[in-house]
Amino acid sequence: MKKVLVMLLVVALLAGVFGLPPVRAAEGVTIQMTIGSTKAYVNSKEVTLDQPPIIENSRTLVPFRFIGEALGAEIGWDPVKRTVSYVLGSTNIVLTIGLTTAIVNGVETKLDVAPKILSGRTMVPVRFISEAIGAKVDWNSGMKMVTITKKPVKLIFFSGAIELVDFYDNFFKTYNSTNKYGITVVQEYQSNATANLQVRMAAGDVPDIINAGVTQTMIDSHAFVDLTDMPFWKDLSPEMKTYSMDVKSGRCYQVPLLKSLVGIYYNKKIFAELGLKPANTWDEFVNNLKTIKEKMPDVIPFYMGGKDAWMLQHLANFTMISPAAQKLGYIDFQKALQNGDFKALGWDTSSNGALATFAADMMELQKDGLINSNIVTATYDNQTTAFASGKAAVISQGLWAMSDIAKKTDDTSFIGISQYPSIINGVKPAVGSTTDGSLCLSSQSPNVAAAEKVLAYMLQPENMKALSEAKHEPSSNPSVQSNWGVLSSDAAKITADTGVAKLNWPWSPPGFDGDAQGRMIQALFAGAYKSPTDFAAAWIDAWTKGLQK
Repeated sequence: MKKVLVMLLVVALLAGVFGLPPVRAAEGVTIQMTIGSTKAYVNSKEVTLDQPPIIENSRTLVPFRFIGEALGAEIGWDPVKRTVSYVLGSTNIVLTIGLTTAIVNGVETKLDVAPKILSGRTMVPVRFISEAIGAKVDWNSGMKMVTITKKPVKLIFFSGAIELVDFYDNFFKTYNSTNKYGITVVQEYQSNATANLQVRMAAGDVPDIINAGVTQTMIDSHAFVDLTDMPFWKDLSPEMKTYSMDVKSGRCYQVPLLKSLVGIYYNKKIFAELGLKPANTWDEFVNNLKTIKEKMPDVIPFYMGGKDAWMLQHLANFTMISPAAQKLGYIDFQKALQNGDFKALGWDTSSNGALATFAADMMELQKDGLINSNIVTATYDNQTTAFASGKAAVISQGLWAMSDIAKKTDDTSFIGISQYPSIINGVKPAVGSTTDGSLCLSSQSPNVAAAEKVLAYMLQPENMKALSEAKHEPSSNPSVQSNWGVLSSDAAKITADTGVAKLNWPWSPPGFDGDAQGRMIQALFAGAYKSPTDFAAAWIDAWTKGLQK
């Protein structure tokens, strides 16, 4: 037993286990050490070293554990290989005792002086370690003092998710007060996030972490960190990586934290009272709405928020665009969209084509008074309020809307979700089975390593569980078990129904993005097109021109 204890003691000494407790760099850190002195200062606070810094071959060596913890890095010691390691964000450094070769992120790097063990302490070259981690090193030859400075890191978390503003404010408040890396994350919410992001990118003012829709132009300009080979994918559902992949490059620049379902919300109590069932075909859908209008004149059959254009685009995604997606399959469909292959997509100006049929169906709903009269000016908040209060029987939304609806009613048991009806005979009804809560990291950020550290924290199971329950959507990590909401049984039923197509978000051209598509549908309701075929022609023209930008 004594021999075992002695061996453990030796290993502990070599690894520096009995060194200083971790120094938290919450506001950045300044470290000062003097050659030959055991007195060091971390943010002006005196610390006693077990081994003073030394100079060897004109290079300063310092205790490896002290400098690592002071800079906020995770440290490691392998007594068999006699290696020490530092991990901070995406930076991984490995040094071997007695060797002048270090490994930084898998790449061999030459050292001017080898790490060594002195009086039971592992000593490492301070300039190499500090600069590899991102700190600045200054040397005062007169005082024989080395000063290491690591500035505090402030990251902008840019979000377009209005329903999660409070959640992320609280989430990052906790993270900022507990992380040991000197990182502060501040949320910035923008209602028109994608358009705002485009403006900021053009001005060179790119946020560090992005939770908003991104365009192909942004991806093509290498604006985001390539996440394809990150280890976290193994923990997520397999389709999440496929759906997150940029079809053009075959790389992944965003990672989804959630899975969502986009479909038709309906009031179960109203449907039960009137003997209605969720529709599979457009005729069934219209008949349901007509019954509601006739039997319950004070209830709006189908409430659409047209002012927030993205909601109209979502409706088009899984009705008008659905036939092409089902016909081609995910990859070929996305490629056809990118190439403007209208023949493959089945997009034309014929009166019975998908584009004109969608326009005709929307015009019919408006003419027959089956939708809200204020559709062009109605907002997301108007829509969710009307549904929560029972003044609207049906809305088009994703699972993300449940968090807002739940705030507006004490009883959510009446809420159901079903598929979008098919507008073309012979085509399955569909739902959006999509990624959500996707995050991108700016490649232009000076703090990519810190952003990766925050991303890793957000992907921890307990944090994904909290997000899932706040957003009322299932996690993209299937091992995360959360009580995410009243629609879980409906979602499971739809997911298992082979008669319902499950579709991901379609690709959009740089010059005709989702907002622009929604605005074209706004114009349809505002009477801008004389006929459904005029709308179809305008859609194809806008898509063609959008590809050229």
